[in-house]
Amino acid sequence: MLYHYQIGFPKNFNSNVGTRLLKYTRHALGAANSDKYGTVELPVRIDTAAALCVEIETGLTGVEKLVYRMPYDARLDLCIVVIPVENYFLVKTVWLNEKTDGHSTLEKTKYAKEV
Repeated sequence: MLYHYQIGFPKNFNSNVGTRLLKYTRHALGAANSDKYGTVELPVRIDTAAALCVEIETGLTGVEKLVYRMPYDARLDLCIVVIPVENYFLVKTVWLNEKTDGHSTLEKTKYAKEV
């Protein structure tokens, strides 16, 4: 099931799991080097209390994927897609978004409603 924060997360979900080490996949490293806004400086860790969780995907084993959005610089936010692995996050991909990008084109039909 796919959930978006503007539609609703499951009631028992907590996106604040503290600070996590980030380990990057080859794909994520490639995305960081080819972003439309330039090369992305990748953080070593993420403080989930300071980041906005915008999307989660759940499966039989619980939360399988999370998408966090966090400040990058004065103009841009960093979006980072992670897979939780014990005490770190495996980063699938990254991209930069304008802070003013409010996603007015959110396709609500692809997301589940909060449960």
